Amino acid sequence: MAIYELPFSKGLCDGAGDNRMPYAYSTDLRNVRIVNQVTTKRKGYKTIVDDIVGTTVKGMASNNSALYVVVDSKLKSCDITAGNYTNIGTLPNDNDVGIVTFGKYTIILTGAQPYVYDGTTLSAVTTYVASSNPSFGTEFLNFTWVAWTGTLANVLYQSRPISATNPEYSYDWSGSGAGQMIMKSNILGIVSTLSKLVIFTEKSIEWIDRSSYTTIGWVLNFYPNPMAQGEKLANSRCAVGAGDKIFFLTADKKIKTIDYVQGISDIRVGELSDDEQVGIPNFMNNLNDDLSDSVGFYDQKNKLIKFFVRSKNSLTNDLCIIWDLVNKTFLVDDNKFYGILVNHNNKVYAGSCLNSVTYEDEFGTDDDGGEIAWYRYSAILANGRATSNKMYNGVSTTGTIGSGTTITKEIILDWDIIDSSTIVGAESIVWGTGSAPTGSVATGWPTSIPTLRNFTKHRWPEYINTIGRYLQIKYSGSGTWEDFTLETVETKEKLSSYEELTDK
Repeated sequence: MAIYELPFSKGLCDGAGDNRMPYAYSTDLRNVRIVNQVTTKRKGYKTIVDDIVGTTVKGMASNNSALYVVVDSKLKSCDITAGNYTNIGTLPNDNDVGIVTFGKYTIILTGAQPYVYDGTTLSAVTTYVASSNPSFGTEFLNFTWVAWTGTLANVLYQSRPISATNPEYSYDWSGSGAGQMIMKSNILGIVSTLSKLVIFTEKSIEWIDRSSYTTIGWVLNFYPNPMAQGEKLANSRCAVGAGDKIFFLTADKKIKTIDYVQGISDIRVGELSDDEQVGIPNFMNNLNDDLSDSVGFYDQKNKLIKFFVRSKNSLTNDLCIIWDLVNKTFLVDDNKFYGILVNHNNKVYAGSCLNSVTYEDEFGTDDDGGEIAWYRYSAILANGRATSNKMYNGVSTTGTIGSGTTITKEIILDWDIIDSSTIVGAESIVWGTGSAPTGSVATGWPTSIPTLRNFTKHRWPEYINTIGRYLQIKYSGSGTWEDFTLETVETKEKLSSYEELTDK
């Protein structure tokens, strides 16, 4: 029995030799099998600190070997061992917090007066452009670069040149030597990579690198290079740098990439969520239209790009869309209510967008004490084949199931559930279309391998007319030994005569 340990994995379909996830949105029209004898173990998270205040975690940073959070308009240190926050100082507000780390300095951009913490003292920054009040920024080429989405939103500010004797210049954006870069439209986000700083505006994407400057009157001036047009970010936190690649989420619900190689001038924007081979366009279309609270994150340890977004009717982030850099595939996870994340001490820490909780992610085999839910989809069967009459007699699932596991099986037509039943390892498997069999759900990761039972489960929700429609099979549960093979489907295809039958 193979065990696949997959952080955040949802939609595991290990078949056809290509590991594309989720198959729910694959362009492959064949009936796809989940590989035999596979167990999915998805890691969860645990609460580190909850100070029970009526607000959410607005900012988070790893610096000076410590983890800092912005909660309730205060900068606090997070004691992971003791499980508490220690108040460092009060901030003017925490409505729109961006944090830039530079050496020992943690620079808090609040959308009002910036503050800086050097590991000992929290101080208001006085050498900044008062009319700007920057709220997001980054470090690049030994400078800090900041911008704001309000007044003077088309101006990118560069700190004074940093020197060994004056490292505090990293947060001085108005003194001698500080620079301003005027853009043609408002700046929506900035992100740095190994060799470039990329600037996202409302109307274009531009970039600078070491060669993008000239010296005029002993003053260093950077000049941006145009890259693309019309790639509007969902918000300033939705562009993620990973080495020399950038991944970003657009306001029109698409995940795209910027790929380039150092020394090569041909830089271009590429599709990812709309990619014909690995894309998930149908899934993206079902996200909430409001992605203003979305956040992007690069999980360096596991080599994963993550976007935390709202599902269709959600008021907060509740889904995580993951791009696996190694396997070149998408994963989808739910119940991740995060608004900010950082890498710290080789682990991932996340701030809740629901309350004041700081989580340590990828910790164990349960979600903060609860069972970890999972689901798997088949490929789309009869995907939009309007020119062929394709109908199904029924859906038959065969495989092996752990004795303590319950699997829910749903037949889905055009995103609506038309039939639901369960497969229960502790009981005999029942045929037919009647009431679903019932049984207990596994309560956690077993200490020993459970008894495996062979099963065959048939369902006939009348004939299923799939002409020009989407048909899928979804399996879900919350145990850990979910072993089964995906379905054999009895079909009648290209009928000589077609009679309109009832859909459920």
